[in-house]
Amino acid sequence: MRVEKITMPPKQAAAKLDAYRRKLARINDPALRAEYEGAMAGYKSLARGTPVISLSNSILGAGLDSDGLPILAVVRADSKICRLEISPHGWMVFKHQSNGNHAGRTGWSERFQFTFPNNPHRAWDSRRAIVPMIPLDVRPARLDVRRHLILWEAHWTSEPPVDPMLLRPLAGDLYAVIAAWDLTAIERAVIAGRLQQ
Repeated sequence: MRVEKITMPPKQAAAKLDAYRRKLARINDPALRAEYEGAMAGYKSLARGTPVISLSNSILGAGLDSDGLPILAVVRADSKICRLEISPHGWMVFKHQSNGNHAGRTGWSERFQFTFPNNPHRAWDSRRAIVPMIPLDVRPARLDVRRHLILWEAHWTSEPPVDPMLLRPLAGDLYAVIAAWDLTAIERAVIAGRLQQ
């Protein structure tokens, strides 16, 4: 999977981070301060050598496949299935299946909505895709899967995915790429039946 990463040499990112830290104390406006802190989170990741992406640029930049479905999908990292709801108005919503709401029922929780200007769909539609598993050899030791996302090239069929990324939200549309991997034939076979459950 190819996504456009935001890049900067680590030394340059560290210098920007230091400059922000020195001047942030002078900012009293909470909204403005939050924006600067968001930028600092991005510079901190880049200074550590952790890649950073714009989620919307990645999803919209990948575009739609020959069936008019998004090439990339995104949901919470603890999801098993992604549901895509398609609007004839151009927007598409990625949802994950919750494990139970206040009434104890499972349902679909809205998480991300993107507007595709060249959406060929003229009627409401929905599709489902298997969400990649996070193999134990790439899974961070202290991972809160409810606060991280999986970005992957979706197959809107029963075919398992291949090459996901684990993302940590930084600020706004900015996400750190914590891990990227290819699922093995074993891992793909294990998750292949999720759509039939």
